Amino acid sequence: MELKDFALPDAVDVVVLGTGLPECVLAAASARIGLSVLHLDKLSFLVFASGKSTDILIRSGVSQYIEFKSVDRVLTAYNEKLEKVPLSRNQVFQSKEIDLMDKRLLMRLLSLCWDYESRSDEWENRSRVPFPKLRAEI
Repeated sequence: MELKDFALPDAVDVVVLGTGLPECVLAAASARIGLSVLHLDKLSFLVFASGKSTDILIRSGVSQYIEFKSVDRVLTAYNEKLEKVPLSRNQVFQSKEIDLMDKRLLMRLLSLCWDYESRSDEWENRSRVPFPKLRAEI
Protein backbone atom coordinates (compact mmCIF):
# COMPACT_ATOMS: atom_id res chain seq x y z
CA MET A 1 0.00 0.00 0.00
CA GLU A 2 1.47 3.34 -1.06
CA LEU A 3 1.36 6.25 1.39
CA LYS A 4 -0.72 8.19 -1.13
CA ASP A 5 -3.25 5.32 -1.26
CA PHE A 6 -3.83 5.29 2.49
CA ALA A 7 -7.40 6.52 2.88
CA LEU A 8 -7.75 9.53 5.14
CA PRO A 9 -10.81 11.75 5.39
CA ASP A 10 -10.76 15.05 3.52
CA ALA A 11 -11.91 16.92 6.63
CA VAL A 12 -12.12 16.28 10.36
CA ASP A 13 -13.92 18.04 13.18
CA VAL A 14 -11.02 18.09 15.65
CA VAL A 15 -7.24 17.90 15.25
CA VAL A 16 -5.33 17.06 18.44
CA LEU A 17 -1.54 17.40 18.44
CA GLY A 18 0.28 15.43 21.11
CA THR A 19 -0.44 12.29 23.08
CA GLY A 20 -0.10 13.46 26.65
CA LEU A 21 -2.90 12.71 29.08
CA PRO A 22 -4.85 15.95 28.40
CA GLU A 23 -4.62 15.45 24.62
CA CYS A 24 -5.72 11.81 24.85
CA VAL A 25 -8.69 12.69 27.05
CA LEU A 26 -9.68 15.53 24.70
CA ALA A 27 -9.45 13.27 21.63
CA ALA A 28 -11.40 10.47 23.33
CA ALA A 29 -14.11 12.82 24.59
CA SER A 30 -14.48 14.38 21.14
CA ALA A 31 -14.75 10.98 19.47
CA ARG A 32 -17.20 9.80 22.12
CA ILE A 33 -19.67 12.59 21.26
CA GLY A 34 -19.43 11.74 17.57
CA LEU A 35 -16.84 14.18 16.27
CA SER A 36 -14.23 12.90 13.82
CA VAL A 37 -10.77 13.23 15.35
CA LEU A 38 -7.29 13.33 13.81
CA HIS A 39 -4.89 12.58 16.67
CA LEU A 40 -1.24 13.26 15.81
CA ASP A 41 2.03 12.94 17.66
CA LYS A 42 5.36 14.08 16.26
CA LEU A 43 7.28 11.70 18.53
CA SER A 44 7.85 8.15 17.34
CA PHE A 45 7.23 5.81 20.25
CA LEU A 46 4.68 3.27 21.40
CA VAL A 47 2.59 3.17 24.54
CA PHE A 48 2.48 -0.47 25.52
CA ALA A 49 -0.54 -2.29 26.93
CA SER A 50 0.97 -2.35 30.38
CA GLY A 51 3.18 0.12 32.08
CA LYS A 52 3.23 3.22 34.22
CA SER A 53 1.11 5.34 31.83
CA THR A 54 -1.56 2.67 31.48
CA ASP A 55 -1.68 2.08 35.24
CA ILE A 56 -2.14 5.82 35.86
CA LEU A 57 -4.97 5.98 33.30
CA ILE A 58 -6.76 3.01 34.87
CA ARG A 59 -6.36 4.27 38.46
CA SER A 60 -7.54 7.75 37.47
CA GLY A 61 -10.98 6.44 36.54
CA VAL A 62 -10.72 7.83 33.02
CA SER A 63 -11.91 4.45 31.74
CA GLN A 64 -15.42 5.61 32.66
CA TYR A 65 -15.13 8.11 29.80
CA ILE A 66 -12.94 6.36 27.23
CA GLU A 67 -12.50 2.86 25.89
CA PHE A 68 -9.22 1.02 25.65
CA LYS A 69 -8.87 -0.66 22.28
CA SER A 70 -6.37 -3.24 21.23
CA VAL A 71 -4.37 -2.59 18.09
CA ASP A 72 -5.46 -4.87 15.26
CA ARG A 73 -2.55 -4.01 12.97
CA VAL A 74 0.71 -2.11 12.99
CA LEU A 75 1.94 -0.23 9.93
CA THR A 76 5.38 1.18 9.27
CA ALA A 77 6.60 3.54 6.56
CA TYR A 78 9.20 1.72 4.46
CA ASN A 79 10.45 2.86 1.03
CA GLU A 80 7.65 5.46 0.83
CA LYS A 81 5.00 2.77 1.34
CA LEU A 82 2.95 1.73 4.33
CA GLU A 83 3.84 -1.86 5.13
CA LYS A 84 1.93 -4.08 7.54
CA VAL A 85 4.20 -5.36 10.32
CA PRO A 86 3.70 -9.11 10.84
CA LEU A 87 2.44 -9.73 14.38
CA SER A 88 2.14 -13.52 14.44
CA ARG A 89 4.09 -16.56 13.28
CA ASN A 90 1.56 -17.08 10.50
CA GLN A 91 1.88 -13.46 9.32
CA VAL A 92 5.69 -13.70 9.36
CA PHE A 93 5.65 -16.73 7.08
CA GLN A 94 3.02 -15.20 4.77
CA SER A 95 5.06 -12.01 4.32
CA LYS A 96 6.62 -11.56 0.90
CA GLU A 97 8.95 -8.86 2.26
CA ILE A 98 11.11 -11.29 4.27
CA ASP A 99 13.06 -14.11 2.62
CA LEU A 100 12.76 -17.66 3.98
CA MET A 101 16.14 -17.75 5.75
CA ASP A 102 15.45 -14.45 7.55
CA LYS A 103 11.97 -15.73 8.52
CA ARG A 104 13.55 -18.73 10.21
CA LEU A 105 16.11 -16.57 12.02
CA LEU A 106 13.41 -14.13 13.09
CA MET A 107 11.23 -16.95 14.44
CA ARG A 108 14.17 -18.38 16.42
CA LEU A 109 14.82 -14.96 17.96
CA LEU A 110 11.14 -14.42 18.75
CA SER A 111 10.91 -17.90 20.30
CA LEU A 112 13.81 -17.03 22.58
CA CYS A 113 12.08 -13.76 23.53
CA TRP A 114 8.74 -15.46 24.22
CA ASP A 115 10.50 -17.96 26.51
CA TYR A 116 12.43 -15.22 28.34
CA GLU A 117 11.15 -15.99 31.84
CA SER A 118 11.95 -19.71 31.64
CA ARG A 119 15.37 -18.94 30.13
CA SER A 120 16.32 -15.79 32.05
CA ASP A 121 19.76 -17.18 33.03
CA GLU A 122 20.58 -17.74 29.37
CA TRP A 123 19.49 -14.19 28.52
CA GLU A 124 21.45 -12.75 31.43
CA ASN A 125 24.62 -14.24 29.91
CA ARG A 126 23.75 -12.75 26.50
CA SER A 127 22.72 -9.28 27.69
CA ARG A 128 25.99 -7.63 26.60
CA VAL A 129 26.46 -9.60 23.35
CA PRO A 130 26.21 -7.40 20.21
CA PHE A 131 23.16 -8.25 18.10
CA PRO A 132 25.10 -9.50 15.01
CA LYS A 133 26.96 -11.99 17.22
CA LEU A 134 23.74 -13.03 18.97
CA ARG A 135 22.08 -13.54 15.58
CA ALA A 136 24.98 -15.77 14.48
CA GLU A 137 24.58 -17.87 17.66
CA ILE A 138 20.87 -18.36 17.11
